[in-house]
Amino acid sequence: MADPAFGQWAASVHRAFEALDQSSYYQVLGVSSADPQELIRRAFHRRATQLHPDRHRDTPEPVRSEVYALFKRMTEAYRVLIDPDLRRSYDAGLAAGRLRLTDEIDAARPKSDDDTLGTPAGRQHYRAAKDALAAGDLQGAELNLSLAMSYEPNSPLLAKLLADVRSRRSLRQTGRSG
Repeated sequence: MADPAFGQWAASVHRAFEALDQSSYYQVLGVSSADPQELIRRAFHRRATQLHPDRHRDTPEPVRSEVYALFKRMTEAYRVLIDPDLRRSYDAGLAAGRLRLTDEIDAARPKSDDDTLGTPAGRQHYRAAKDALAAGDLQGAELNLSLAMSYEPNSPLLAKLLADVRSRRSLRQTGRSG
């Protein structure tokens, strides 16, 4: 005997999936275009908790695939609407009738600073340096940035951060000896 609650939930997932191609990012997240970033963040996290694919590993097909598609579009919507520049671009496109941000605009924007790095080792040492900085460990940050630079010698991101860390270390050492 089928669970009636599951059947109702699956039907609502299917309706949302069917409407996905006609829905704006705002509709996907259940927010308005006037809503601030904090409200968008909360709406995404609330829906992501409900529809995260890890929660639905045992959900039968085709509902599992529909949940995955919804979650993927929600993540896309969140990434665009939470970034002020991408949101402006999206709003301009939406006014012209485009419901999604074009692949060219989306692909041109790095997701994070470490996405500009080309090697896994460079990214790993960059993240370790950022963690060291967050902990106040300038020596550890400098070491990891130097290692990252050995993998990414032409990275302006790493060069700038390394120069900043070395400057801060120098100031700290001068302050102690003076």
